[in-house]
Amino acid sequence: MAWSTKSRNERIEDIGKYFFDPKILVVENLIKQTKNNIERCKAKIEYWQEIRNLEQIMVTKAKIKEIKEKIKEVQRKIANVKAKKRYKNKKLKRLLENEWQQKEAYLTDEEVLCYIRYGKKGQK
Repeated sequence: MAWSTKSRNERIEDIGKYFFDPKILVVENLIKQTKNNIERCKAKIEYWQEIRNLEQIMVTKAKIKEIKEKIKEVQRKIANVKAKKRYKNKKLKRLLENEWQQKEAYLTDEEVLCYIRYGKKGQK
């Protein structure tokens, strides 16, 4: 149909199709392209997030290992201190027994009984 034979409304529609529809298509294409870019970015973000999580897991495992080693070291030190204390107690006990046996060798039976009862030498 020729332009001159069209009604006013038809001409307005033609002008709209000529000027506005292509712009709408451009905007729709930009929206689609943006959506696609967002999807690609999501995929990349998920990929990098997985890598970051794995790195965090590795760092956490390394820290846990270090903490366990420190705990073992402290436990070893505690065991050594306890062993030394037991050894010192046994040594002190042995020395006291030796000293007591030496004292007992020259004490009378009555003095030994006083030591046992009162913790000191009896009065004569």
